[in-house]
Amino acid sequence: MTIRIVHTADNHIGMPFRQHGDETRNQLLEERFEALERLIETANDSHADFFIISGDLFDSTRVKTPYIERTVGILNKFMGTSVLILPGNHDFYAGDDTEVWKRFHKVSSEFSNIELLTTTSIVTFEMSGETIQFFPCPCPSKTGKDPLTSWIADAEKNLSALRIGIAHGNVTGLGLDANDHYFTMTMPDLEATGLTTWLLGHIHVPFPTTSSGSKSQLFMAGTHTPDSVRCKHPGSAWLLDFEQSQLKTYKRLSPGKIRFVRIDRS
Repeated sequence: MTIRIVHTADNHIGMPFRQHGDETRNQLLEERFEALERLIETANDSHADFFIISGDLFDSTRVKTPYIERTVGILNKFMGTSVLILPGNHDFYAGDDTEVWKRFHKVSSEFSNIELLTTTSIVTFEMSGETIQFFPCPCPSKTGKDPLTSWIADAEKNLSALRIGIAHGNVTGLGLDANDHYFTMTMPDLEATGLTTWLLGHIHVPFPTTSSGSKSQLFMAGTHTPDSVRCKHPGSAWLLDFEQSQLKTYKRLSPGKIRFVRIDRS
């Protein structure tokens, strides 16, 4: 049986874009929603089983309630088994009183297909004889020196299951974080956890650098649509297929419909 996952992160719904005029700002705010909608449509068209958001779905813990309501409405259109959402460093989870997630829970509580991953505990699904285990590592604050993955070493794993880690933070060699402010992980540490695959967020550039393939233990989704002239890609996410508890293929998705271009003019 094939297990299909669409992986996204760093959507930053509610990003203010203060440096732009009103018309451009509104267009960019709208694009964050529309690109997420396009991803959900792609996931449904591809018959994906899971839609995974590896942190920073929202730009801050004080995002406006109408933005939360609209986001939940988009995610609820997913027709697969579950939408799994990890709090990142921008929309961190510091307890039940965290403003964004308190309002999110109020809006999403009636939808059984949307699950917020706020604890370091294994989330298990059984599908046609296949076991899928997710190992979430939610961010408890905006910054932090230590990685959030250490609990997995002692977790009781089903070695015959598909085991997927979900985390948010810097990875040495992939992002710039000289002072280790953003829960920095290392490739050897991630590999040592004994998981099949890691689905990560925080770095707005996709990894692997190849657009398709069959071998990688780590995936960075990148932001789903460009957010500034620094973003050189057209927005990215991943479509991942697993068979017999192993990665079979991956393919990069490009849901963004805008580009930032620097023009030098004299």
